[in-house]
Amino acid sequence: MADKKFLMSVDEECEAALVSVGFQKLRKGRVVWCISPEFLGWVGLNRGNHGDLVRINPFVGVHAVAVMKLCCSLDENKYVKGDIATYAVHLGELIPDELNFEFKIGDDLSIEAARLATVIHKVALTYMNSIADYDVLLSLVTDRMPMLGGYPERYVAILHLLGRSREAAQFVKDVMNKTDDFAKYFSESFQKFGQNFKKMSVES
Repeated sequence: MADKKFLMSVDEECEAALVSVGFQKLRKGRVVWCISPEFLGWVGLNRGNHGDLVRINPFVGVHAVAVMKLCCSLDENKYVKGDIATYAVHLGELIPDELNFEFKIGDDLSIEAARLATVIHKVALTYMNSIADYDVLLSLVTDRMPMLGGYPERYVAILHLLGRSREAAQFVKDVMNKTDDFAKYFSESFQKFGQNFKKMSVES
């Protein structure tokens, strides 16, 4: 297996290559594209350690600042800018025929890193911009709500930010009461989120 030093080198080369084509490095492990004050293009570099090589599988999407701030607040977690994607897909969904990004021990890592950055810049930016919109995100997040993983919470936050707070409040009520089909969206984390959302709604 590739050692920790090599893994760090791959990460650093990829991040540097992305910065060279216009991405911004917020901190180690987090590189974003500034679409607007409300939306950041998000890149996640998932990696697989395969002995003499490391394979990078990029995920791309957006981080909606206000959505994630609200979710973190209601989850009682600290907000970290750009940390988690509001919605992201595997790069392969956008370009199915693209080869894997492989970094072999002993090779010049900058070459493959530059190819990765070029592909993401060329293909992913258009996608990021296309979903940097609350109405678009609402539809995408709705489709993923059965997966849980924070999607029901993001659904509520987006509705609220769209000015559809009554609809958001009714959804929270139905989920917390486990009403009919809404029960499938319930989780312990949603219970805390929902209680805080109800409290926020009353105070506002």
